[in-house]
Amino acid sequence: MRLQTLTKSSSRYARGWFYHKDQQLWFTRVPNSETLVKTHAYERGLYLCFDPNTWSTILKEHFVLHYDAVEKKPILPSDHP
Repeated sequence: MRLQTLTKSSSRYARGWFYHKDQQLWFTRVPNSETLVKTHAYERGLYLCFDPNTWSTILKEHFVLHYDAVEKKPILPSDHP
C-alpha cells in the first residue's frame, strides 16, 4: 500500500471506522446504539456503512459483523520506534 493510502486508512480507524474485507466497505457502529448479540466470533447491531466508490453512507440494521472479516489497522512507518 502507498503511504498516502495507509495514512487515510489509519485516519479512518482512529475515528472508529473499520474496513470489511469481504464487502470492501468501511463500517462504524452507530453512536449510542446497543450491540444486539456479541460472541467471540461476531456481533450483530446497527452500523453505518461507507462505500468509497459511490461516496455514500447507508444504515445497516441487524448487521452481523464477523470479526475475522475486519482488516487490522495498518501500521504507519511513523508508528515504529
